[in-house]
Amino acid sequence: LLKAMADDFDNNARNFVIYGGVGIGKTFLTSCLANSLIKTGRSVVFLTAFRFFGIFEKNTFRKVESDDSDTPPTTDPIFDCDLLVIDDIGTELPNSFTNSKLFDCINERIMNNKPTIISSNWSPAHLKANYSDRIFSRLTKHYKFLKLTGADIRMSL
Repeated sequence: LLKAMADDFDNNARNFVIYGGVGIGKTFLTSCLANSLIKTGRSVVFLTAFRFFGIFEKNTFRKVESDDSDTPPTTDPIFDCDLLVIDDIGTELPNSFTNSKLFDCINERIMNNKPTIISSNWSPAHLKANYSDRIFSRLTKHYKFLKLTGADIRMSL
């Protein structure tokens, strides 16, 4: 499914939740897809969950670091890119802020027919337990869940 998306993005772009154990290749797989789309001129934003929510935090609360410019980062590329990849959802501390920002992003991208890939170590049951019903409802209706299995590749290196 991901190879078909890479080969013919216009006709095969979809939303995915890729989940499974630590070190089985979720980030590698999504990186390969992102790189192939970038090579064809598509815009891709690839963010860890930590960075994804950090951008929203800085933008919402106008929080800037001492080495940053006075302007918080814009969220426009997150909403406007051809493909958004949010890597390692579940590594952040889920709370009402992260729930609202994740919902806003997922909902907006669904309404604008912009594909998103979410990767997580969490099973669908864990996602359901830790995020709002509104988020999980949209994930189950608009996303294909792909479970990766296998051993931790990093341990065999």
